[in-house]
Amino acid sequence: MCKFESEVKKSFDSLGISFNSELRLGAAVSGGADSISLLISLCNILSEYNLPLYVITVNHNIRPENETAGDALFVKGLCDSLKADGKIVECSVYEIERGKVEKEADIRKSGIEESARFLRYECFNQFIKEKKIDYLCLAHNKNDQLETLLMRFLQGGSLESMRGIMTSRECFIRPLLNIGRNEIEEYLKSKNVSWRTDSTNSDTQYLRNNIRMNLVPVLNSNFPGWQKALLNARSHFEDDYSVI
Repeated sequence: MCKFESEVKKSFDSLGISFNSELRLGAAVSGGADSISLLISLCNILSEYNLPLYVITVNHNIRPENETAGDALFVKGLCDSLKADGKIVECSVYEIERGKVEKEADIRKSGIEESARFLRYECFNQFIKEKKIDYLCLAHNKNDQLETLLMRFLQGGSLESMRGIMTSRECFIRPLLNIGRNEIEEYLKSKNVSWRTDSTNSDTQYLRNNIRMNLVPVLNSNFPGWQKALLNARSHFEDDYSVI
């Protein structure tokens, strides 16, 4: 087991999750580097225990057909390759009807991102029920955590919101939350595994993208240590919230 996979397994240990014969573990995989690294590492870890991995990929149908359907086909194809390589993996593709995300945004008076997330979690919950999943792994990583904390600060977030992304919530767990994006890409390159890139990731109309592309580089260049400081602050917010 390589260092990256050891770090992923360590997150399960910290949550008290053991790889016993009855464990039914799922993973949400979009096709991006984060979720692909989650897929590969979990398959390798679970193969040591002869356990299956149940994968869900959701086609939101909010991008051009060749891109959004291409992501789902990429994930399905990769799972098929892993299965042919001896891994016990099963992939389910869930498709949200085109236009439904936009309709949901009108109903909820929210943005496309928030509505897509709402419908995605509906798919997740259906998948969990159908496959009798104990835990569904999501691919949020350390960079996502930092971006979320910056975003919530700029939005005037509450004490509760400044706790950031939680390692676990109900049956949803995030094994990559202490792993950075550079480590993720290095791991995939070492395994000679490719990934998909969402074209909307460069659209700075979205606050998270704006933070990632414009604010984070400034912080990295001018404020060394800001990442550690922000994560320490998050820990203090968590402590304060627990006391209150």
